[in-house]
Amino acid sequence: MLRLRRSLFIALALLPLVALSSTPLPLDGQDAEDIARLELTPQRPKAITIYPTGDGDLSAGSSLAKGRLYWYLPYTLENKSAKSGDFFVTVRATSDKGRRYSDLALPKVEQRIEKLEKREFHSKSDLLTDKKKLNAYRTFAPGDKLDCLAIFNPIDPEADDIKIFVHGLVDDIRIDEMPGGGFRVTERVLELTYERPGDEFYTSLDAFEFKGSKWTKRVIETSSD
Repeated sequence: MLRLRRSLFIALALLPLVALSSTPLPLDGQDAEDIARLELTPQRPKAITIYPTGDGDLSAGSSLAKGRLYWYLPYTLENKSAKSGDFFVTVRATSDKGRRYSDLALPKVEQRIEKLEKREFHSKSDLLTDKKKLNAYRTFAPGDKLDCLAIFNPIDPEADDIKIFVHGLVDDIRIDEMPGGGFRVTERVLELTYERPGDEFYTSLDAFEFKGSKWTKRVIETSSD
């Protein structure tokens, strides 16, 4: 078994998900003092409707006349460990109705959200502005703190539960060689759960309540072929 920096295995970490174990990790995934790690503080998911302004800022296929609905998650990252590290944090989500969501790079949507929230955020859009790749790493020294934003396509209006998965908060990765060749790659993933009680047709994200978080293991298996 090898425990190595996740920055050395970005290609493996981006492979399709094979299994997600619900086994909690020791000490909330923050068990090694010599490993750099980030603490995430999430806020309530919110919705925003982007109406046309003549600049074509809506995504392809949307109705310019009616505007387009997005939902977003503001969150804060802070390095409370004693070690500096390079992090590639990604955010994904699923609903109990089988819908999947990925964090989107939408600069003009982010601008509207920042105006609404009256503060600036770091998001995938900033990587595009800085002409960096969307999988670019960011260095966090001890004590560094950053307000971040994940933007998603419209939520399933019938969803009662949302699970948000945050990857890359701990700067390590576990690599196990498999019999017959290939590797099993394990990373720590923080899972946030939100529930919406009441009428299934009441689509406001304000109704979602935070129910808790836990650490899980994301397992990827690669073959030697």
